[in-house]
Amino acid sequence: MEIEIHETWNPKALEKFMLGARMKEALVKVNNTLGYVRELQPSIIDEYVKSIVIRLKDEIEGYSVNSALLSKPELMLNLEHLEKYPGLRVAVFQFTSFHLNLRQDRRPVDEEIDVYSLDNAKAYERLSYYLTKATIDVLGKKDGISLWKKMVGLRLRKENEDYEKELKKKIDNNEPLSTMQETNDGAMKRWNRIGLGNYVIAKLDENKTLFRFDKCHTHEALKDLNDPDIAYLASCYVGDHPSYNIGRKFLRRTQTLHHGAFCDELYWMTDVHDNPEQPSLDFTKNLGKGE
Repeated sequence: MEIEIHETWNPKALEKFMLGARMKEALVKVNNTLGYVRELQPSIIDEYVKSIVIRLKDEIEGYSVNSALLSKPELMLNLEHLEKYPGLRVAVFQFTSFHLNLRQDRRPVDEEIDVYSLDNAKAYERLSYYLTKATIDVLGKKDGISLWKKMVGLRLRKENEDYEKELKKKIDNNEPLSTMQETNDGAMKRWNRIGLGNYVIAKLDENKTLFRFDKCHTHEALKDLNDPDIAYLASCYVGDHPSYNIGRKFLRRTQTLHHGAFCDELYWMTDVHDNPEQPSLDFTKNLGKGE
């Protein structure tokens, strides 16, 4: 077994974005979420939107930037579910600007911005948190969580369709499929670049890898909300949804940082391993100790 220890936590690592593209990402996220609600429970859509707006405004009370950027046609293209809700569009813009620490005088869609990695994580993860929380505001905890889980399923359905198309294209073109080592290396290169967190990787074999995360942006961005159940649903639950695992690479974990001292993630290639046993939490906890 080969073990690597990565102490890369850096909340002030800089990420570069095109301003318009980063705002578009936030708007698309909300637009798609409204689409899932319309498909699953359309009768609550107006109340759901109202709850989101209230929660976003409450978090950034007293903060305001010029939202003229929203008038740019390219920002609003293909956002059919947001068309009816200009107040929500502005709230999302203001909320994202607040967490990205944008200056009030920013205008060009194609302006490049430097953003601290943890600030970017907060803009992304806390928006997800309030999208999740709004389902509970409207339906109560039990039914709200049930709806959110179904919404995650719809999101994964589309992502899986895109994945299958790309996989088929590679196979049809006789292109080599990524190995676990290549996949891990690509992920860790990005994590280390943005200072994602502190983690240990144990290469159990060439097609089975265990990660232990002791600190990461996702948890750090949400922990002050003191709501681990909803934080988990808003961020990490997607990886535990029954529809998440498709194709050759599978993920299974038993806890995340929202509820435990660390997150354990076991990945394996299904064309080699069928249903491997999850290492015990004691085994995972002691990975890299004394190295």
